[in-house]
Amino acid sequence: MPQIVYEDRWYQEGAVDALFLASQKTDNHPLAAIPTAGGKTPIVCKLVDRILSEDPTENILILSHVKEILEQDHDALREFFEWDEDADCLSDYSQIAVYSHGLGRKEIKKITVAGIQSVWRKPELFKRFTKIIIDECHLITTDQTGMYRSFLEELDANYIGLTATPYRTGHGYIHKGEGALFNDLAYDLTSFENFNRLTDEGFLSKLFSRKTKLSMGDEKFKIVAGDFSQKDMSQKLDRAKITDAAVKETIKFGANYKRWLFFAIDIKHAENITKRLNDSGISAIAIHSEMEGDRDQAIKDIKSGKYQATVNVDILTTGFNDPLIDLVVLMRPTKSPIIHVQTIGRGLRTHEEKD
Repeated sequence: MPQIVYEDRWYQEGAVDALFLASQKTDNHPLAAIPTAGGKTPIVCKLVDRILSEDPTENILILSHVKEILEQDHDALREFFEWDEDADCLSDYSQIAVYSHGLGRKEIKKITVAGIQSVWRKPELFKRFTKIIIDECHLITTDQTGMYRSFLEELDANYIGLTATPYRTGHGYIHKGEGALFNDLAYDLTSFENFNRLTDEGFLSKLFSRKTKLSMGDEKFKIVAGDFSQKDMSQKLDRAKITDAAVKETIKFGANYKRWLFFAIDIKHAENITKRLNDSGISAIAIHSEMEGDRDQAIKDIKSGKYQATVNVDILTTGFNDPLIDLVVLMRPTKSPIIHVQTIGRGLRTHEEKD
């Protein structure tokens, strides 16, 4: 039996029941849509337990593309099932493994958490897996290309998806239309009514939108792959006058908020915003793919409260979990509902120090 007890949330139990029952149907590949910060990790743990309780012979693979999500899922599964730390054993099941180059481990056991980047060229190693749970499944392409598609087509397994955004720009809902990998939205809490219910019941933080004097979305930007051109936005918006105005407004609005998270256009933009914040007396750090130093340590510093403001470029959009974030600053216009929902969702986790 599991050793860690998660808070009972009616919708997590509902999602597990719906996904498990839907996955029992032949050729059915279900997904559940749970708002960001709604707690997908406990759903993964409880779903694994449900599957193995019904059939202990199953082998389960949990896939994601984000290192932070892999760490969260792996650590949560170990806490959920592990009963003997010294013996490193799991109750009723075999041990849990992680297969990820980014995490420095390549092990395969009954329950394996894996990075798709590390396994997609090695499907022969995972032939025995009968259930595959895909976290952030909206990132799977709707055509017949990509790492996930190449990997899954080599395996005779049923796959189950979890996401906060069950759609793709240029396609629509990922369980509908030509090329859809999933064919059943078994559980959906992303509607206006359901989202408000979760906030009313205290499972998500209340969301307040502050209208700013400065708008970064009125320009006529070029469109690339369904979204505003990063290069065009950078040329038109990464200007000292605009950055100064945005930072001044943020400082005004953020006077009573503890931890700020900015979304910038590109690396240069992020560095410029960070410099302006630091020059204004706000401790800030830029997180991006070319940053100096250890990014993992930087993220630990952020969560410890070393910085009041974090400015990131496409790093903390998904998988970043810091419940104390109470101010999200959008300085990267977008046409993508996925980016919009995921960025705002970084501030939705509840915490006793947030209103």
